[in-house]
Amino acid sequence: MHIEHLRELAVTIVGLQHKDTNMMKYLGQEIKKLCNSILRDCCIEMATSKEDLDLATSTENLADLLKSHRQIPADVAKKYYCMCLSPEESIATNFLIIVPHIVQWIKDIFQEKKIPQVQSGLRGIPDETTLNKIVSDIQEAAKDKSILRLLREVCNILENLCLNNNDNRSTEDDIHKWGASAMVIVMLEFLEKFFQGPEARRLHRRLHVFSFAIRDILLNPAAFEGSFLRDFHNVALSLLKFAKFDPSQLVRFELNDPHNPSNTRGNDGLKYDKSRGIFSQLFWIIKESDDDLQLEAIAHVHIHGRIRTIGAFESLITLPSSCSEAIDRLPIGSLSVAVTSEHDDSGNLRVTLHGTQKEKISKALKYLEKELGAGVVDLSQTDITPSHLKMRSFAKAGTLVSLRLVHKWESEKLVLGSNDFVTLADSTAGGASVPDPEIAGLLRRGLIRGFDKCM
Repeated sequence: MHIEHLRELAVTIVGLQHKDTNMMKYLGQEIKKLCNSILRDCCIEMATSKEDLDLATSTENLADLLKSHRQIPADVAKKYYCMCLSPEESIATNFLIIVPHIVQWIKDIFQEKKIPQVQSGLRGIPDETTLNKIVSDIQEAAKDKSILRLLREVCNILENLCLNNNDNRSTEDDIHKWGASAMVIVMLEFLEKFFQGPEARRLHRRLHVFSFAIRDILLNPAAFEGSFLRDFHNVALSLLKFAKFDPSQLVRFELNDPHNPSNTRGNDGLKYDKSRGIFSQLFWIIKESDDDLQLEAIAHVHIHGRIRTIGAFESLITLPSSCSEAIDRLPIGSLSVAVTSEHDDSGNLRVTLHGTQKEKISKALKYLEKELGAGVVDLSQTDITPSHLKMRSFAKAGTLVSLRLVHKWESEKLVLGSNDFVTLADSTAGGASVPDPEIAGLLRRGLIRGFDKCM
């Protein structure tokens, strides 16, 4: 984008051949504005912290800032300042000398980077029809060089995001008023906590910088329909990409082989059924040996402003070694609780109860308390804590086994759906994996997309 602007301006200057003095003065003014805008954007792009962003948007010594970060050499920074300080009719000539250097700065600073997205909890715009209309309106506004229409679409996107992520922080009427009145700064402050990660924070700051010009845009839109409009158009498209609904901002599934972390797995991407509030993802893996394949899964769920981990539950208790018979009598079949035990260095028995439901573990603990007495099993001192959902497959070596992880929004459960795997608790109990009744029904009827692939 920046390089295209610079090349167009250079071609215009060369075409004039310095014959039109008034035009050269005008171009001198345009060059200073464009270069200042580009250097500020370069400073924003290289920022890695809030302090860097604050400095990038407040300093007037942009070339010095880039020089201090070794993004541009000292001699080129000096040439840039000489160009800016020269008479307006001479700026264009000096610009042609320095423009190759500016182009190289842009190439060096705006290199393609793969940055993992931060799970922010943003509820984006899910409706494809709405998104397509906004895309069309943005492109039409840019084509017609209408800065006011472009501003209106940016406000429309921000207003939609504020409504989707309101959580009763403000009234809908107030939010509609923000959008209608082009109160971009207010909406950016309202949404700031969702702009997480370097790329999103830079976008937030770029929008903030553009918002300073809103009053002047409303007073004299024609003055902003040159390079400013094209820069604003590019930022509007970045905002639209940011605003598109992404289910992984709310839920992310993680599947691991604790015994072989490098074991190759495949997946078909996260799916979201809006009408049922269900997130699901299909995974598959080739079983390399006849030994049991044991996997662990967890869901990272961003809800109520924080990330929660949802998987299964477990409770660790320490018992005298003489209690082993009571552990053996535990009715794991009816409770669907997995029990593992080992002796510690003191000879005591460390017992771990693992299950998909907190209530089942609680019942198992109450059974042990009844069998052994409150002096041995003190429920008031025993915690049931979240853990990974553990599962196993008994398939033969070379088999392609698959499973689907499912989470219903605002539930406490991570559900396994598979013909190849059973949860550790269910396999210990000798049964099949029994998911939540509502989700089980959806799985049976094939209403969770792609589940038929793992049946």
